[in-house]
Amino acid sequence: KLILKLDISNFYGAIYTRLIPTIIMGYESAESEYRQSQKGENLSPTYEKYSKLDKLVRRMNLNQTNGLLAGPFVSRLISEALLTRIDKEIKSENIRFVRYVDDYEIFVFDDNTETTKSKIDLILRKYNADDPVVYDFALFGLGVSKEFEWYLTTKVKKFFHE
Repeated sequence: KLILKLDISNFYGAIYTRLIPTIIMGYESAESEYRQSQKGENLSPTYEKYSKLDKLVRRMNLNQTNGLLAGPFVSRLISEALLTRIDKEIKSENIRFVRYVDDYEIFVFDDNTETTKSKIDLILRKYNADDPVVYDFALFGLGVSKEFEWYLTTKVKKFFHE
């Protein structure tokens, strides 16, 4: 029925490098290990490996933990991997969407637009808790006849459920 368009503003600049381990481990596991690292406790080999990558990336950016440099290929690779992790979480909420880089088109098939926005908001804020990501939602109706809207909605739903 509706398409929500979402653009994450300043995505590269908003990524915290300490989130790199979340790409493989998921947010909760990586966050738990991050807290352990702050206490000097033992860490998993996976976390240690991706923490080394975090340190290397920080060195490219004057040891800053916030923001990836926009030019290097490694920044594009890390940002795409992080967005893929975020995609996985959005899919787990049964939200249907397509994404190109940091722009999302979210398909809303019922009248729960606010619920869908809330779920996505929680996921995005989780991945940038220290400095919330600014993003914009734009809402687009299909603007077609009821019959065509039914046909299109049915086909899109079928596509996502196959």
